[in-house]
Amino acid sequence: MLRNRIHLRASVALVVLAIAACGPDTAPQPTAPTPGTDRSAVVVPSHPAGIIDTIIPVSGVPYGVAISKSGKILLTTDIGGSSVPRANLPNRTFTTSIPVGFAPPHVAIDTSETRAYVPNQGGHSVSIVNLLTNTEISQLPLAGEGYNVAVQPDNAVAYITTNIGRVYLINIPTGAFADSFDIDPANNGLAFGRGKSLYISSLLSGTVTLYNTGTRRVVGVLNTGGVPQRMAINTTVNELYIANESFGLDIWNLSTRSRITTIPMDAYGLGLSPDGNKIYLSGALTGTVTIVDRASRMIDATLSVGGIPRNIAFTPNGKRAVVSNQSGYVTWIR
Repeated sequence: MLRNRIHLRASVALVVLAIAACGPDTAPQPTAPTPGTDRSAVVVPSHPAGIIDTIIPVSGVPYGVAISKSGKILLTTDIGGSSVPRANLPNRTFTTSIPVGFAPPHVAIDTSETRAYVPNQGGHSVSIVNLLTNTEISQLPLAGEGYNVAVQPDNAVAYITTNIGRVYLINIPTGAFADSFDIDPANNGLAFGRGKSLYISSLLSGTVTLYNTGTRRVVGVLNTGGVPQRMAINTTVNELYIANESFGLDIWNLSTRSRITTIPMDAYGLGLSPDGNKIYLSGALTGTVTIVDRASRMIDATLSVGGIPRNIAFTPNGKRAVVSNQSGYVTWIR
């Protein structure tokens, strides 16, 4: 049985769950400010202090979580049902529930904040949601169970992963499939790197596939071992951070394609603060959120959030983090 099908092993009564960078390995160069630009209006990304703020109840079984680019929309997914609960920030209460397919594990919001993409694990499909009307526009069929989703930074393509190893590309302007390709099965983590690179973890094979989003070709594989789940990349230092269920926090140098270190802990979900300085990891078995300092590789804090914490998102300014919890709530960290 696929590993992703036992994500809910602590909640048996719930639904069963589930590179080298293409192009030059150089960080994006800063651009000169437009004449007349008010520098004081520029938001400098930060990170939370690491203190539990509030706990907000959510109906169903909260699993995926996403915050829009402007910080005005917060979405979770009810993997025990068929909906995407929505809160309109700064109001943290979930006031709307958007119908989608069955057992949605994740959600991604496009940069225009008009569409959301929701893979449906139980429904073998992906839902496209209109965020202006809170309705499902369409539901595209998948050959396997929908696992995870990520929207390309230029807002051109959404990538949908599956249990069978097929990755689907949705053309965002048209809302139709643009392409698909096959890699190792159970793709469950996605992270965009330097240039036109996308990294995709396969939890059953212990690999991370390197994909060129420009040529649409697989260009390499990192053999991580274990069970790699959520991932994030700091493009400034060109490092990949992996929540590996078998090891803990796994840190890789993407320039040399080599492991830097592994920090033992309970790790499943992962988020990198917008300033790139703090790595947050959820521990589904221990009910914790561990905060690691990126530069020193030291653990800053381990927060007890209880329940079964799964995934992590940050507000755009980095001052708050929100953690979805299968036990029926989200935890805000300041």
